[in-house]
Amino acid sequence: MRSRDARQRIQELVETGLARWAGPDETKGLAGGARTDGGTGVELAELTREGLREAAAALGLSLGTAERLHGFAGGGPAIRAGPVPA
Repeated sequence: MRSRDARQRIQELVETGLARWAGPDETKGLAGGARTDGGTGVELAELTREGLREAAAALGLSLGTAERLHGFAGGGPAIRAGPVPA
């Protein structure tokens, strides 16, 4: 899959509330910095809490079980799920 296609699919998830783009303040210290304007650099996305629930359900699991068995984490800065890095 080309990066342009991947970005478009992620954007569709963002528009439905299942994913979010990480802000520049969340990606400080990463090589290339954050990319929010289509330029070069690092651009990160994560599933929202609802996106994590949907992914867990697709596996036939509750979110808590998916966190324990598969390491699901994310949800956004306000609502974290799974292990949080130190």
